[in-house]
Amino acid sequence: MLLLAPFVYQSSTNYVANEMVRDKETKMKETLKIMGLKPWIYSLSFLVQQGLWLIIPCFSMTITIYLFCSEVIDAADMAAIFFSLWFYSLGMLSLTMVLSNFFSNSKLVNMVLNVILFIPTGIAMTAIIAPGQTGIANEWIQYMFWIPNFPWTVIFINTIKTTPFEYFTATNEVAWVCLVVQVPIWFLIHLYLEAILPDNYGISKPCCFCCTKSKPIDEEDAVTGEDQVDVAE
Repeated sequence: MLLLAPFVYQSSTNYVANEMVRDKETKMKETLKIMGLKPWIYSLSFLVQQGLWLIIPCFSMTITIYLFCSEVIDAADMAAIFFSLWFYSLGMLSLTMVLSNFFSNSKLVNMVLNVILFIPTGIAMTAIIAPGQTGIANEWIQYMFWIPNFPWTVIFINTIKTTPFEYFTATNEVAWVCLVVQVPIWFLIHLYLEAILPDNYGISKPCCFCCTKSKPIDEEDAVTGEDQVDVAE
């Protein structure tokens, strides 16, 4: 089931990465900025659109898990699996936006991102296999909670396990907090990188732009509409 989980969000992450990089290639993004569209609205539209779409594959995956594990999970467990899958997918969407800032070719981004996003799943598998063989709970997975795969793995395994054996020292509560919180965190990181990395015209903001205040226009230096009329006359 862990290996199947990435396929839940793969189509959405591919779509978002491809569209965002293509808009950068065609300069559509800059055109929208000139027309007055705020950058955060542009990015949020992808997150909301694909977030709503992901409800369908997440629900389908939850039903599939229930059919295979109906003896060990109940309705409450199904709700936990569904919402954890959904937040997991949203986290991967936000992370995809962050990574898309470093690409300028829409064809290349999908091939590379599929590899990058599947690597944590393989690492998460080792975090489960080792405790099962040694009988010692995993201690290092909690340090990887900044990637959505790992807190979701803890939640999922603790939900479907049939023995009292603890696979991880990390608790479900910590895993849930990290899984939910990193969605807006990765999104904000994306907005920051989008602002400081040069666009197609080489325009970018300084690294500390969010810590500085914009200088107000001096009233004496500001040119009013009446002044412009006088100058024209």
